[in-house]
Amino acid sequence: MKWQLNKQFVLIAMMPVIFIGVGYDAFAETHWHPGMNLQQGDYFRYSFCHVDYHECRNVDLQILVVDETPEDWFVKLIMTERTVRTEGFLELSKDQIRFSGSDQTMERFANLFNNSLVWLAEFSSVDEPKDLTVGEDWGLIGNIGGESIGVLREETVMIDSKILESAVLGWKSSGTSNHIWIADGFPFPIRSNIFIHVPVYPPQPWTDYVLVKHGSDFQGTPSLIFPPLEQVRYGVTLDNVVCINNLVLVLKNTDGVPACVTLDTKNKLVERGWIIS
Repeated sequence: MKWQLNKQFVLIAMMPVIFIGVGYDAFAETHWHPGMNLQQGDYFRYSFCHVDYHECRNVDLQILVVDETPEDWFVKLIMTERTVRTEGFLELSKDQIRFSGSDQTMERFANLFNNSLVWLAEFSSVDEPKDLTVGEDWGLIGNIGGESIGVLREETVMIDSKILESAVLGWKSSGTSNHIWIADGFPFPIRSNIFIHVPVYPPQPWTDYVLVKHGSDFQGTPSLIFPPLEQVRYGVTLDNVVCINNLVLVLKNTDGVPACVTLDTKNKLVERGWIIS
């Protein structure tokens, strides 16, 4: 499968996440693993940094699930650093919950997200999801000296005007407290505050991200949707090609090339025998 990387110049405003107190309501789902409830059309926007990307310089990260097979989700990625926008595609395996890319650049981003957004897959898997009950121990983190990670408390958070219940996971490394917030029913954590695993002062961030927007309206994010022919080239099946602005999908009868047109134009093309009716 062929992936592509593009760079454009844009400016994107950020939206805050507000933590508004401690919540005591029980979660609708008491067990969780990364990728849980992920669906085609899901859209996530993060303020994101990782130590392996320009020493944790903040970027605007957008993720859109554009297609899926029984084995994988196909995810469109947009990262905006200052005014430079980078685009590409990743695969996210459904069984191991790990990102992968087909070229060196996309594989670099895949590794960043495997060590941040889905890092908890090392502890909580599809086959063995972990309990979100306060006090539950999720296991030991081997690469930082065997520290234990577990559920510390519940917190109520507000994201994009929505109030959510979250479980806060925590552990210590080199005496520094680290935390990850998991919202009830969300496929990925909504926030992290994790520091590098060596004793330095002041503590330096390893990965720090905050979910600033989430939605499941595929038509509501037209700027993230490629033209139909490009969607197919990236591996999206014809049945799942998306047209925006109320356009409809048509296929040229000579070579099956997809296009998005108005309904009136479609009817005219059918009359002329130019498209597959």
